[in-house]
Amino acid sequence: MTLPPDTEIARSLEERLVNVWPALSTLMMDGWVVRLANGYSGRANSASALTPGATMDSALLSRIEHLYRDAGLKPQFRITPVAASDTEKLLRAHGFRVKDEAYCMTMALTGPYAMDPRVLVSAVPERSWLEGISTRQEPSKRSPEHLLAIVSAVKLPVAHAILRERDTDIAFAYSAIDRGYAEIGNVMVDMAARGRGHGRAIVTSLLHWAASHGATHAFLQVDTDNTAALNLYGSLGFRRAYTYRTLVKD
Repeated sequence: MTLPPDTEIARSLEERLVNVWPALSTLMMDGWVVRLANGYSGRANSASALTPGATMDSALLSRIEHLYRDAGLKPQFRITPVAASDTEKLLRAHGFRVKDEAYCMTMALTGPYAMDPRVLVSAVPERSWLEGISTRQEPSKRSPEHLLAIVSAVKLPVAHAILRERDTDIAFAYSAIDRGYAEIGNVMVDMAARGRGHGRAIVTSLLHWAASHGATHAFLQVDTDNTAALNLYGSLGFRRAYTYRTLVKD
């Protein structure tokens, strides 16, 4: 079966996202992957379609809702081009609302990319990396232990990056490679240090790391209203592959 371009790239990257950012519990249900991870991270605590055209009916929706409620979490879905076109309409009819909208962006790693000497990359997360990312997140993501549980479950080449300047940790990021595609995620720059090129330095350093570990492409997710990040990623060569929405039921 030949799929539309955005559906095929979405299917490919959504599958990789399950591997590069694993949940603590993962269930496959009629073409949907249902993921739970103590509420840390929207991706690791939501249901997404992995089979092109995956449909949703009231019975399946009810089963998935109960899984999240039983775990003490709000039911949450990421709706990408992989899902059937009427899925969002069904969710809205059952009380779901749009929480946010994001782009998945991709680029070929044509290089060369430089590793900034201030950037430290480790296969094992330092405590300062865990705390640096967690403290700069929204309240639901301020648990270094829950973050550690996710990254410890990764079974792929992985990089935990810190930009350290004059003994101060200024920026943080993460990458993992699955079948030639390196995800770039958790890019955090200290509020007081923004606008000075630290985000570009740490992302470029991870592109260097990815290319040197055999990756041919990179991809990432960014909110559609994050103008600063969109400008940075666009200037590095990332292009929009598809749009997805996250819907939640309060």
